[in-house]
Amino acid sequence: MQGKKAFFTTLALINALALAVCVASGGGVAMAVSFEFAFFATLCIIAVSFLSYKKRIFAQANEAQIPQKPPFILAKKPCKGVKILRFYPADEKLKFSHKFIAFFSLAKLGAYALLALGFLALKGQNLLSVVAFLGGISAVILGVFIFGILSVLRYKTAQQKA
Repeated sequence: MQGKKAFFTTLALINALALAVCVASGGGVAMAVSFEFAFFATLCIIAVSFLSYKKRIFAQANEAQIPQKPPFILAKKPCKGVKILRFYPADEKLKFSHKFIAFFSLAKLGAYALLALGFLALKGQNLLSVVAFLGGISAVILGVFIFGILSVLRYKTAQQKA
């Protein structure tokens, strides 16, 4: 829960800072609306992608068959760096993989459609500011990047304390 709170706090701060820059630059309502719509549509895309990948990882983890370690009764020292190879029949390569299906889920396509239709709706209402729209997309990506860096730094400090 603490990670989610930190993530949304980071995004809220970046949103407020970038929105203040939009308003201070004198762009008016069109710039603010374009920025906010792009920001939240991109956040929707990232959230849906995250949930889709999380669901796929949990499904694969439940299906995984973890092999038992072979007994090392006769070995003088245990083998290090043992690799487990999986061989597939030739017919499986011709089928659609689960990765392909997970990449094109309906929720993700809907989130991208929301972004595209929002762009067209803002253009139709003469509220589109392309600079602010691209800034909204970039602000979410910047927020995710900053959160990732902060998470890695927090992990490293926790490892050093342990």
